Amino acid sequence: MANNISLPLRDKKTHKGQNGRVLIIGGNEIFHGAPALAGLGAEKTGADLLFLFVPPKHATVVRSASLNFIVQEFAGNFLSVKDVPRIVKESEHCDVLLIGNGLGTMSDSRQALVKILTQVQIPVVVDADGLIPEILKVKRNIPMILTPHDREFERVFEVSATEKNVQAMAHKQHCFILKKGPIDLIAGPKKEWHENKTGTPEMTVGGSGDALAGIIAGLVGQHLKPFEVLKTATFLWGKCGEFLCQKQCVLTAEDLVHVFPEVAKQYL
Repeated sequence: MANNISLPLRDKKTHKGQNGRVLIIGGNEIFHGAPALAGLGAEKTGADLLFLFVPPKHATVVRSASLNFIVQEFAGNFLSVKDVPRIVKESEHCDVLLIGNGLGTMSDSRQALVKILTQVQIPVVVDADGLIPEILKVKRNIPMILTPHDREFERVFEVSATEKNVQAMAHKQHCFILKKGPIDLIAGPKKEWHENKTGTPEMTVGGSGDALAGIIAGLVGQHLKPFEVLKTATFLWGKCGEFLCQKQCVLTAEDLVHVFPEVAKQYL
């Protein structure tokens, strides 16, 4: 499996900002942890700069999750169309966008999400509440990565989350899909296919998917190819769970994300 691992290597002459500028949009009035965990996931990949847009009431706690987070605030308690121009402008200075973590289901947020995906000119990772049927109407020439579990896949594509359908939808919609589960199914628009079997049942805890989405965004932001990123991220994330289960019987998303660099180093 080590041959399927693609991790970024830095040039000795590189400087700050050349190794991943990640933009994360998430959170609503209730959910503050999801975008913070996504940010931590991206941070642990070694991404240089992390920009987060979150609701004003959660800005302080998200800032406290990491001193490296550059936090901006929505106009209100959830993402709305009012926020779109600022987010699109910020994206012009970033390498990848992650959107959806803790976003909620407000109709204004859904409209803003579609507008953002239509206008940004960088690769995007769509996770969690961002996985709605409307995103399939967005036509992009730049990679779009969708990271659903079974129910989210069915919500977006309106078909069951079988191997055949995952492959078919990635090809039809010209996107990359990671269908998360006990066995992760990874498909690309050119009929690329991979199955990841690492991981443990203890990894079903809340926030695990948010952190994984951040890891995916962090690696894409460091200019690795999306399909290789999905293989690498799922393999290493599962290995984080296996590693921790040798030491403790209960896992949290924070536990997992904090051991990611240690686990990843084994494959450098």
